[in-house]
Order: sequence, then structure tokens, then C-alpha cells
Amino acid sequence: MARVTMCKKYSAEFKAKIAMAAIKNKKRTAELAERFGLHPTMIANGRNLLSKVLWIFSTRATNSEDRRNLHQMSVAAESGS
Repeated sequence: MARVTMCKKYSAEFKAKIAMAAIKNKKRTAELAERFGLHPTMIANGRNLLSKVLWIFSTRATNSEDRRNLHQMSVAAESGS
């Protein structure tokens, strides 16, 4: 019989800490993953999501294409988390 493993649940604070470390540090994703005991994909996803959030707050959605991009990013973020 196959053994079912439970997915780890991480707090929002921990996720934010990881994403900030990924943005601030000049270390490779693999090094950060080893440091925090996570898969490199999780580090990359956090970095990408935080980059999008920073972009949203640093620019204005002035035309319809920008608004469409913001909507697509928000939908992707909701489904990917």
C-alpha cells in the first residue's frame, strides 16, 4: 500500500522571509534552498511573485494592456499559491 505524505505548510511570515532573502541576496537559488531546507522551485516562485508585487507598486496601470497584465498576474498568483 502506498504511503501518503502530508505537504508541509509554511506561514505567510516564513514565505515572505524566503522571498525577501531571494530578492536581496546575491546567492544562487540552490544555495538559498539548501540554507532554508526547501526545493529550489519554491525559492524561485517566491522570488518571481515578489518581483511582480514590487512591479505593481512601482508602476501605474495606465493603459488597458497594463490593467490586463495586472489581472492575469493576480489570477496566476491566486491559482499558484
